[in-house]
Amino acid sequence: SAATADYGGMTISGDLSVGSGGAYQVRVDYTGGGGTAAADLVTVTGGAAFDSGAEVRHVATGDASVIDLTSQYTVLTASGGVTGAVGDITASSNLRFLKPILEISGDDLLMSFRRAFVFTDFGETPNQTAVANALDSLDLNNPDSLARVIASNGTDADDVGALYNQLSGEMHASLASG
Repeated sequence: SAATADYGGMTISGDLSVGSGGAYQVRVDYTGGGGTAAADLVTVTGGAAFDSGAEVRHVATGDASVIDLTSQYTVLTASGGVTGAVGDITASSNLRFLKPILEISGDDLLMSFRRAFVFTDFGETPNQTAVANALDSLDLNNPDSLARVIASNGTDADDVGALYNQLSGEMHASLASG
């Protein structure tokens, strides 16, 4: 079953075990000022074990464009340590273009993010591909980067072509020639 808590966290007395097919859900609210985020944090007084096939689900709320792609977020801490093979734990997110990465560091389960795509994967026309190439060249670690705003706001794949058309001026050219 999914373990969730209000921002600020909750404490589990004893051990926590997330078995195969089980999920641990982490909400991160990115509405904090100055690029800060409030995250669910579960504190376990015993050990925390994640079996192969367990899932850690990231759910972003607020303006995810403030995600710091150079930071790690502590999403669980266990005084008895965290065990499990991170490569065998599925990490998912409601952010279409960012992939959550898990790391176990002593008593903590950490989550960070990396780009899960290249913009050119979604370019279908020459103009869309040109826009995609430009976006791929931008720094996602810059909070003011258009590429970062797009990547962190979960744009649906069906909407990407229309977005590229808007950025390239394709819509205006089509209207003028039509």
